[in-house]
Amino acid sequence: MKKEIINSDDYSLEFGEALSVLSIAGALRSERAESLKAPILRAMAGAPEVVLRAESFKDADIAIVQLLCAACQSAQVMNKRIYLEGEGVEEFLAVAESAGFSRNSLCFNSQVEGNGNPGDQKESDG
Repeated sequence: MKKEIINSDDYSLEFGEALSVLSIAGALRSERAESLKAPILRAMAGAPEVVLRAESFKDADIAIVQLLCAACQSAQVMNKRIYLEGEGVEEFLAVAESAGFSRNSLCFNSQVEGNGNPGDQKESDG
């Protein structure tokens, strides 16, 4: 299957049969939460596994935590997985946990199961 790529100033989104990768540019702050909702949902609609890649998760605020946790809950309902890549993922997860969100085995893993680094996964033409 051929990959589709969507680029904007704020993000790029690569769709594949097994994996979608959403690369987010810039800071993850509350003023961006609404504009990131649609590309996250689109990435989730495109493949069973989604990588959310950001330059840094370190400064993500509670609005971003809520957005990504809501995406995780939607992914669970859709039987999909979300993975985070970028600097500060562990700090982000600690903030999410301190805000009352719990880690789930289906969300916010650092690797696609059995495939190493999710962003490096190669798709078959199958």
